Amino acid sequence: MISSKEWKVAGSVLMLTAGIGIYLLFRSGDMLVFRLTQALGLHSLLEGWRSMVSDVMLPGWVRYCLPNALWALAYVLLIDAIFHRHRLSTRMTWAAVIPACGLAGELLQALHLLPGTFDWGDVAAFALPYLLYYTIRLKTYCHED
Repeated sequence: MISSKEWKVAGSVLMLTAGIGIYLLFRSGDMLVFRLTQALGLHSLLEGWRSMVSDVMLPGWVRYCLPNALWALAYVLLIDAIFHRHRLSTRMTWAAVIPACGLAGELLQALHLLPGTFDWGDVAAFALPYLLYYTIRLKTYCHED
């Protein structure tokens, strides 16, 4: 039987993979990550995959915001699995790190202190996974700890 911890790790890997997939297949090819794929010798393989999905039209929020939400959720799930035996406050604090960094990055973009474009969709993408986690953890707190 698969444990709760194993489900969280598997879910984390799935969310991370989905976010990477959306990013690599549907984002602009002139981004830094594509130079990395070229350096690793994966550029032609990736371009083949990108050409197979070139006719797929995804909404902007899926292309631009959903990967952030999936990565934040992957992190939150993984932290909850890693710290499953720790106090709830410890888990919740560690789970907040990546979402907080993402929110800080958006704020710095809004203030023009960090390159990039401020986006309310990205704010939601970083905040919602943690808020969902926070709500679920508080609701199940009496049953777990």
